[in-house]
Amino acid sequence: MNRVITIVLTFLVLLSGNAVPQEVRDIPEQKKTTIYFSAITLYHPIVMYQKYQPLMNYLTENTPYTFELKLSQDYRDIIDFLKSNKVQVALLGGVTYLEAKKEFDVTPILKPLGP
Repeated sequence: MNRVITIVLTFLVLLSGNAVPQEVRDIPEQKKTTIYFSAITLYHPIVMYQKYQPLMNYLTENTPYTFELKLSQDYRDIIDFLKSNKVQVALLGGVTYLEAKKEFDVTPILKPLGP
């Protein structure tokens, strides 16, 4: 439950824009807790890092956490990463989310804006 609260609070801070206190932005990198973010490798890993690293950098700069990207070759790995706490946040498709929810009760914190 603490993990879910931490993740939700992190994204609430993200949504608040520039309302991040200076003290949070000034936390030295080495003192921040690392949050691992996973996504399925749909493209070449270099392309994936180009797409997701700016978000990881933004979150690291504007939250009290360091965010690192951990790519996976398949959805089963991402579910295993979440289950074993090797990653704390993941981008899941609908079927993968349902499978993870059935296995160990993941909590969604964001959803697409579209239909």
